[in-house]
Amino acid sequence: MANGQQDNSEPPHCIKAEMGLLGSMILVPDIAEEVLDTVSREKLAKRFFYEPRHLTVFEAMMVMRKEGLALDAIMLTQKLKEQGKLELIGGEAYIVDLINSSGSITNWRFYLSIMEEKFRRRQAHRKDGKGAK
Repeated sequence: MANGQQDNSEPPHCIKAEMGLLGSMILVPDIAEEVLDTVSREKLAKRFFYEPRHLTVFEAMMVMRKEGLALDAIMLTQKLKEQGKLELIGGEAYIVDLINSSGSITNWRFYLSIMEEKFRRRQAHRKDGKGAK
């Protein structure tokens, strides 16, 4: 839906929180490091993001980290381009949208907690087949 929330037929998610977290990670390398550590350690990445293009961006960030590359908008754009995934996620304009959606970078932990809650609800939703929102 347009407001970043879902209707009752979709699994629990919050697109705006995903965008805010990714935008914060692009803007502040220390935030990126902490999030990458947390999500990678818990092996959540593939299920953590609801929006597939957000997972694509996050996975590119993980590759960049593994390769020892600095993370910023230009480097991320280049990595996605090299992977042939830039247009898949919406092009350079979507990277800018992610940055602009970060709201306040000081809220990144809040965005992450929203995503964790929605992830847990999706897991419960899958297990019992109920629409726990």
